[in-house]
Amino acid sequence: MLHYHLNSDKMKKYFLIPIIIFIISFYSCTKENNSVSSSKAIVEAYLAPNTIVSIHITSEILLTSSDSATGIDNLNVNISSNGVNYNLTSAGNGYYNADSTLHIIEGNTYNLEFEYNGQLVTATTVIPTKPAGFTESAASIVVQQFNPGSGTMPTFPDPIELDWDNANHDYYIIVVNNIESTLVPTDTANKNNRAFRTEPTQSNTYKIQAMQFKYYGTHNIILYKLNPEYAALYNDNGSNSLNLTSPESNINNGWGIFTGINADTLHIEVTK
Repeated sequence: MLHYHLNSDKMKKYFLIPIIIFIISFYSCTKENNSVSSSKAIVEAYLAPNTIVSIHITSEILLTSSDSATGIDNLNVNISSNGVNYNLTSAGNGYYNADSTLHIIEGNTYNLEFEYNGQLVTATTVIPTKPAGFTESAASIVVQQFNPGSGTMPTFPDPIELDWDNANHDYYIIVVNNIESTLVPTDTANKNNRAFRTEPTQSNTYKIQAMQFKYYGTHNIILYKLNPEYAALYNDNGSNSLNLTSPESNINNGWGIFTGINADTLHIEVTK
């Protein structure tokens, strides 16, 4: 079993953050009332071992505003852990980066703090332990290429079963990403994303069907262990354009997510 180092891959950036951005962007157009005179900050932060911390802070869009969400720069953003405070550097467009002295360690608690529009914005998260017992039933799978013009439907082998330890019913997601530089599709008629993912689950097993693989070659199979605040925000679908309610968030005096993640990875080879 391979140990997955998040800083050597862009999975966290491309497959965790976009879902959160969608949810926050939908819900952040909240109704303005008498107690709301200015927008709140929206935080997107995912802390993982072996990564340099980067936080994105944007402005909430009120229904009465014609503005679009923009990054908030020049804030005094701090993260603390075990009594040590770390000041993040503004990198522009609402991004704040820590230096290499801030180490993200599983089991440790991290606190976020900054001021915006006269309010102290805070959040706390704990870094989950690394997934344990992550195994796959096979390291390769044969997928027949489907050509619609041939008139023949491909046959599919048994799925690949993924298993991991989850005695405490923690939350997990699985991200499957083709890492080849040249993509060869398993279905010549379709253009698909090179990656797919599951929703947060408290299970300890998942079966990948052959038809889920859209390209041949090597795939990273990444098991992310999540905190409950991520699952709550992901599953928050109680609001719509006719019923705008406050979204799930673990940010005090703000919106969004400040959470820890941890991961392990396996590889699967998809062949013809």
